[in-house]
Amino acid sequence: MKNKKIIIGVFVVVLIAIIATVVLLLPKKDNGITKYTVITDYKFITMMNDGGSYVSIYYDIDLKSGVVTKLEDSYVGFEGFKYQGKELYKKTLKGNIVKELRKLLEDLVEKEDKNDNNNYSPFVIKYDDKEKDIYNDDSIKSLKEKLTEIDKY
Repeated sequence: MKNKKIIIGVFVVVLIAIIATVVLLLPKKDNGITKYTVITDYKFITMMNDGGSYVSIYYDIDLKSGVVTKLEDSYVGFEGFKYQGKELYKKTLKGNIVKELRKLLEDLVEKEDKNDNNNYSPFVIKYDDKEKDIYNDDSIKSLKEKLTEIDKY
């Protein structure tokens, strides 16, 4: 009788361990967001002291189709936009780069952004009628590296 209880107890513990392992190894369910716009800090880098002229570079990203479109706006101070949405390129990504980009964007959107170095030139991620400013230097570096990889793709 005592041995039977020990065997049942061991069986339950092993079963719980197996279930916990399976749950931990299951792929993370994505957040369902497939379209993002990433606005770079280029606007702040190119801002002129002439009424606010600047050039803004941003990426429209469709993770479902793997299509990334790089776009540009040019604003001339006191005159308005010279042009908006000028397409610099449109690329269809394949393979792991889409998965890596999805993971990076999901992580940046979900985690708290800490502006450790008083950065005043954020990247902005827009998604599902929301937007998140990214000030953290390490986060921006990761995003720049991935966008540079896409530029060279």
